[in-house]
Amino acid sequence: RRSSDLAYELLINNSAVSNLIREGRTHEITTVIQTSSQEGMIDMDRSLAELVRRGEVTIEHAFERAIDPKTFERYL
Repeated sequence: RRSSDLAYELLINNSAVSNLIREGRTHEITTVIQTSSQEGMIDMDRSLAELVRRGEVTIEHAFERAIDPKTFERYL
């Protein structure tokens, strides 16, 4: 299996992430990941959508694994 075939989520520790952790607001980290793609972060739903676009997984299979199906659908 090539690493390009895998769905993944990538969080890079930056000041926003550090502050959320320090303040106990970890439930907001997903939003930081979604809005920080320019820093190299990627959330699971965006990763799944990319696999669908490349034809590496079916949309049905990706929907089964999506964290937030509505967000996943927006990425398509």
